[in-house]
Order: sequence, then structure tokens, then C-alpha cells
Amino acid sequence: MRKASEERHDLAATHLRLVMVEMALRSYKCDQGSGPENLGLLVPKYLNRLPTDPFSGNPLVYHPMGTNWILYSLGPDRVDDGGKPAGEIMSGDYGFIFGVTKSDKDQKKGDLLYDSGW
Repeated sequence: MRKASEERHDLAATHLRLVMVEMALRSYKCDQGSGPENLGLLVPKYLNRLPTDPFSGNPLVYHPMGTNWILYSLGPDRVDDGGKPAGEIMSGDYGFIFGVTKSDKDQKKGDLLYDSGW
């Protein structure tokens, strides 16, 4: 039960951090015309500090792509899948999204983006 609670906490923290950095990236793009070369350029004007990925302990993964970018967390499987979105996310024995059952645990593979199904 404790592990499931910790994973739910990490999922919620990840979601908030991804949304926060995504909003900072969009603000930067409004001011500069494109995304930054790296997340460090968001500090201190757009973020006080860079948040870490709760699943890796490292910064969230960011790849600029022309005038856009990809931003993601490694997610519960702690594997960098290059920004490939995870399926619906489960937490322990409980479906984090209604309708997900324990037998669907393999859907945890992939990375978490700010608009991932939680």
C-alpha cells in the first residue's frame, strides 16, 4: 500500500512539474519567438529553479525541435523512451485512471508528457 501511495504522489508531482515547466516554456517562446536551447535559460525569469523528475531525480527531459519542443518525465518505468507517451498509468494495485485494471500493468511503459493520460 505504501508503494502505491508513493507512486501516486510521484505521478501528481510529475504532472505539476511538467505543467509548470510547459507554461514557462510557452512564456519564453512568447517573449523570444522560439523555445530555449536548454531549460537552464528559464531560470530565474520564468522559474525560480528547475524542477527534478520524481522518477529519475534528474531534470525533466527537454529536447528543442525547431520552434517547438518535447518535454517529459521518464515515468514509473524509469526508462527514457525518447518522449514516447505512456499508456494509461496505474499506481500499484489501483487504477490511476478509472477503468484500468491490475492486468493492464504493462501499460506503464513509456514517458510522461504534460498532457499524458494520468
